[in-house]
Order: sequence, then C-alpha cells, then structure tokens
Amino acid sequence: MGKVRNILFIMADQLRWDYLSCYGHPHLKTLNIDGLAKKGVQFESAFVQSPVCGPSRASYYTGRTVFSHGSTWNQVPLPIGELTIGDYLRQSGIRTGVVGKTHMRPDLDGMSRLGITKDTEIGLIVSEPGFDPYERDDGLHPNNQIKNSKKTLSYNEWLNKLGYDGPNPWNDWANSAEGENGEILSGWRLRNSNKAARIPRVKKPKTSDVQVKNLKYKVEDIDAKLMSVNPVMIPGKEVLFVYNTKTRKLTQYNSNSTKGFEVSGTTIKNIGDESRVTTLRKPDDILPLILSKTIKQIDKQVWDTLTTKVSVPNGRINGDCILLRVL
Repeated sequence: MGKVRNILFIMADQLRWDYLSCYGHPHLKTLNIDGLAKKGVQFESAFVQSPVCGPSRASYYTGRTVFSHGSTWNQVPLPIGELTIGDYLRQSGIRTGVVGKTHMRPDLDGMSRLGITKDTEIGLIVSEPGFDPYERDDGLHPNNQIKNSKKTLSYNEWLNKLGYDGPNPWNDWANSAEGENGEILSGWRLRNSNKAARIPRVKKPKTSDVQVKNLKYKVEDIDAKLMSVNPVMIPGKEVLFVYNTKTRKLTQYNSNSTKGFEVSGTTIKNIGDESRVTTLRKPDDILPLILSKTIKQIDKQVWDTLTTKVSVPNGRINGDCILLRVL
C-alpha cells in the first residue's frame, strides 16, 4: 500500500446547488467553494438519495440507498451492522475524525442486544457510527440544552471571540433574526426563516480628524528645523516616525493591522512588534535620513548602525513629539 494521504470530506447542510456562484447564481458569491470547484471536478448531474437530512447523510456514509441501509428518517438510527466510510478506512489504518454534524443517532437497541455500551472504545465507534468524534456538533443548541450541559460548545466560544455576546450566541445570533424594533426573532419559527441572521451592530469608524483631535504633539521645532506632518495623515497608514525633541528619542511605529494605525486620545493604536524606539546621540546626522530615505534604506543606514539600546514603544505621543513622517 502506498503512502496514506489525508482526505478532507466537507458536507454542507441545507445548501442548494444553485445557491453557489460556480453554478451560476447571479447574486451570491461563494468564493471558497468556487476555488475548490476550479481545482477539482464539478458535477452537472448528481442526486442525493433522500430529501431528508439524516437518511441522505447515511447514504453518503455507507454508499447504499436509504431503503438498503435502513435509516429512513431523521432520528432513525443507522443499524449497527451497517459499515460507513470510517469503518472501511479503519481497515487500512486510517482514522476518520468528525468535526461538526453527522445527524446520526446510535442504534441503542442493537448495542444493547450485543452487550455494547458507549463508554467502551468499540461502543464509541459504533455509536458515532464508525467515526472518531473530534468535535461532534449537530448544530442544534436551544438555550435549555446549553444551560443544562456540562460541556462548553466550541462554536459558541468562537462566536464570543468574534463579538457575538451572550451565553448562547448560536441561539441568539446565528439562529435568530432581528425585527424592525430590535426585537429578537427566533429561527426556530419558520415564519422567520426568510430573514437574515443577526449581526452585531458595528460602530461606524471615526474619521481621521475626529481620531486626532485630542492628540498632543509639537507642531514645529525652530532650533532643530523640524515640522510635524498633519496628524490626520496617521490613521490608516502603516509606518510612522516620531522624534521627541526633549529626550532625543526616535520612534518607528509599524502597524500590525490591515486597517493601519488608529489614534485614540494621545495614543497610537495597532502597533506591531516590529515597532522600535531608541535615543539618538547625533540627531542632526540621523533625522535627515529618516525624512528622505526609503524604509529599506532607513533599516540599513539608521537602525543597523545605531549602538544605543532599542526597545518597544508604548504608542503615547506628547507635546515634545514631532511627527516626522508617515508612510
């Protein structure tokens, strides 16, 4: 047998074929699925064995028709004697992990008849059926189920990190819509099925002039012959050079965001780890290079030659700071 390769089998739920842009939908854009279609084979005539979720999935798993494998409706278990993709691949030493939905119920009667329980290795395999559950999630999580469950739902944790708040964002966001007056419309009710899922109200980003209105900086230093750039140029940019005329510290800020810098009060936000600050012994020699050279040239002719200690800046700007340059 040759080298075993990993196989990723993606099965969508309630996704019509004509809702994909690779099949010509005029408005919906399914770019990731389109990318898979370009790299593989796109079928023009393919039919499921059942219009019902569970039986259709069981036919995929077993390679058999609905009336052959016996799982004829949702919640009807696949008989314990039916072999699935996981069972066949296991014979070749391949484990088949499940992330997401299988919609399969264990054949408890069959397991009881054979004296098998779910707390054994073989019991777990036949109850899944034939798969190794890594993150089994059939996607139905009403509030009472979440409240009484001891297990934390990874999907809910992920939604929380994205800004969807609450103990059960699956129910309150992904499976709900929002009415005209802001009321939550449950997706459990079919009358709301034609409405889009809720999304958090996104704060409108502040304009550049609003962001920098409280920024304290030095407009001009006559002795050093330096003048600050207009601070409204900072938001959205990727590189900012600042010179403190009192401490003689030179700072190069690099943004770590695709949106560039943001300014909050007197602080530069979205600062990357590559940002750096150091004290200049001979500012008259260095500052002209900062104002005239490219980033690569500044790296070689300034930062690579300095012998003073370089540290990470905190983003704060004060009245002694000249805003030298933005890129």
